Amino acid sequence: MPKIEPNRYYTGQMVDLYTYNFAYLGTRAFGNDGGTFLIAGPGWNGATPAGVKAVIRSETQFAYIIFRTQLFNVADLPKVNKIQAGYHAEPLSNFTPRPHPASSPSSTSYSSSARRVLLRQHCSHDSRRSTSAPGRPST
Repeated sequence: MPKIEPNRYYTGQMVDLYTYNFAYLGTRAFGNDGGTFLIAGPGWNGATPAGVKAVIRSETQFAYIIFRTQLFNVADLPKVNKIQAGYHAEPLSNFTPRPHPASSPSSTSYSSSARRVLLRQHCSHDSRRSTSAPGRPST
């Protein structure tokens, strides 16, 4: 998270595959000083790398973040764009001496079947909902 001026609100809402809001970054939880945060899945138990402000735990292996940045008026838009340019994610391997893992193919969207696979692999408690249509068997 980038450091921003004290009178502006910004947040990063962290959501897991259960659609549970498991953490917030930014003004609401950590103030406006910014910082580097480690988002860890349920199986991670490594040492916190130097320079990481906090380790945030997710119940699922995958999660996403929704960023919001306060806009004061139209003239303020260039400042908001500069703040937004400071939002970024990096792999944990950038913070450790281990070699980088091989890259996986990137995709901008997942199909319904891919979402079902992710849910089947990573959702293990009773709150998991069926991804099938009424009258059709669950996959």
